[in-house]
Amino acid sequence: MGVAGSRMAGMGEINGLLAGRVFLRFSFTLVHLAMDQHLIDAIAKGDHVKAQRLSSLMSTVNSVISFALRPVAGALLDSYGRKPFLVLCPLFSAIARACVLARPGTREYVAYRILINIALLPLWSAITSYLCDKFGRATPKYTVAMQRMRVILTLVGLLANRVGSRIGSAKTNIALSCLVNLLASASFLLFTSESLKKEERKEFAVSKAANPLSFLSLISRSQRLRSLAPILIMQAVPDYDYTSGTFYRQRFGWKVTETANLMFFNQISGIIESWVCPENPMIRSLGIKATTQLSGILGTIMDLNSAYTTIPETIYCNSVLSIFMHGRTAIDALVSAEAKRLKLGSGELSAALANLTTPLRFVMPAVYSELFAYFQS
Repeated sequence: MGVAGSRMAGMGEINGLLAGRVFLRFSFTLVHLAMDQHLIDAIAKGDHVKAQRLSSLMSTVNSVISFALRPVAGALLDSYGRKPFLVLCPLFSAIARACVLARPGTREYVAYRILINIALLPLWSAITSYLCDKFGRATPKYTVAMQRMRVILTLVGLLANRVGSRIGSAKTNIALSCLVNLLASASFLLFTSESLKKEERKEFAVSKAANPLSFLSLISRSQRLRSLAPILIMQAVPDYDYTSGTFYRQRFGWKVTETANLMFFNQISGIIESWVCPENPMIRSLGIKATTQLSGILGTIMDLNSAYTTIPETIYCNSVLSIFMHGRTAIDALVSAEAKRLKLGSGELSAALANLTTPLRFVMPAVYSELFAYFQS
């Protein structure tokens, strides 16, 4: 009876985490759907190139901030627990969005991007670390829990897409996202407990946490991590191309509704992938090397399709191809297994992997943005 009660309590806490994530997914989907449009209409006054440059500039600035503060956030997570960040991060992000909505201007947008970056910096690590605390890193239970959440959150994203598309107004969508973010904060406060045990907490070392290059010493501890580092960097290169949304809006005249349709197809592909990914049949059949190579080939095909197609509907084919891209899953499994062997803290590992790609964050958004501006001119 005691064991059954403990299991029920554990599942209740995971469901509490899931409830908060449901609100977060709904909120972030609305913001992703509307913020670029709000930037173009209310802040850049219809100037697509100005909007893209401003957005890319802030991505670079936030990369510098993240690089400096991410080790601090990881150390705080491992020292003071996960719940404080689960509660406070959504609250602060709601306040930041409300401010840029109330006062649309270049300075206000800059302040918003900085505040939202600082507010959300520890959030995703806190969520991942929470699950690691409950199930262990890279265990079958952890994988099942992540996939279960992914399916549910994808369905929530579909619902948010429909709601945001029906609303249409960028301002209304952003306002609604602020309210939903407050609900996420309340859910984490009421329905989750602290997952990091006191005996597992690490002492907060200011000298180590304040050193943004501490990830180098962590990676140097393992030959396998040193070997995987270049692959992780190359896999992250496409992540910093933020021009696609602006490109589609300018070339095809897309608005909120068309962007919502693309997000709908992306989320459907996510649901399909969630049913395929847990057992990793592609990785078992092709092996880690071939699976990673296939992902690179498919990514190239998707980029060429986006760049040269004259038919907007063919962009949706990218969602279908993404179902078969499991290269990151294969590499992440190797990293997680090695981190478990080295007994690394979840916050510390997340910070190290994120700072590993910092050079890309500094350079690539500006490179993509300037290329976009050059070819538009």
